[in-house]
Amino acid sequence: MLAAIDLRGPMVTGGIARRVPASSRSVRVRLRSLTVCGGFRLRAVSTATSDSRAALSSVTYAFAGVVYLSLTNRSNAALTMLAANGPGFAFPPGTGFEPLPHGYEPSAPEAAAAALAAIEALNSDCENVGPPREIVYAGLGEPLVRLEALRDVVQRLATSHQVSAQRLNTNGLLEGGAVVAEQAAQMLAAAGLNSACVQIQSGDARQHSELMAPHSGLGLADAVEFATQLLRAGVAVECSVVARPEVNLELAETLALDIGATFKARPYFP
Repeated sequence: MLAAIDLRGPMVTGGIARRVPASSRSVRVRLRSLTVCGGFRLRAVSTATSDSRAALSSVTYAFAGVVYLSLTNRSNAALTMLAANGPGFAFPPGTGFEPLPHGYEPSAPEAAAAALAAIEALNSDCENVGPPREIVYAGLGEPLVRLEALRDVVQRLATSHQVSAQRLNTNGLLEGGAVVAEQAAQMLAAAGLNSACVQIQSGDARQHSELMAPHSGLGLADAVEFATQLLRAGVAVECSVVARPEVNLELAETLALDIGATFKARPYFP
């Protein structure tokens, strides 16, 4: 159970400082913000510690006023969503992104509490009540690896007035075929997921396999099936690829539009 969160870090621009645990303890913290609404320069001014087995670190990061939530470092493909951006990719200064500590994955209550704490920090200097914020599930790993925890966090945050929308960034790879994809999509939609970006990375099955190197025999068809099931469940879906020179963007866009999704080509950083 999350007692509280320690937000310690340098002044940042366009994001918030990373969450750093005090050894193996959770930390209760009061924040003073040093800038105006929407600014992200934060500092902790008073703390009280309590023993905890779970050390929270790097559960959230932020960019452009959006809170990103990391549930795992594990992935179901050799190419992670971050690595897909290319070897030259780096987060903008101040986002505060770090992988989760080795072997640590936040529980649903911890992750939800971390997200709300991050929103409160972003809004701490707003006049009256700060604006609700979008939550995006994205980190070093693949959120679908922790499907049940993902569902639980979405459900917890769906009723919060501090949350405007919830989006899943995913490679869309789920074992079990259409049946599991349908169940997962319906479960996430019922929990309150609003939208998803399914990063298909290619419109060609062979190239997808070569780029992604998915585990357990998964492939492009599985990602497309999950995207299709999300759409049927009422979740808005954007299919995306990273615009590597060898990727046929037109083919990928056609695939996305054929299932009723929107399409986006993201920049590649060589």
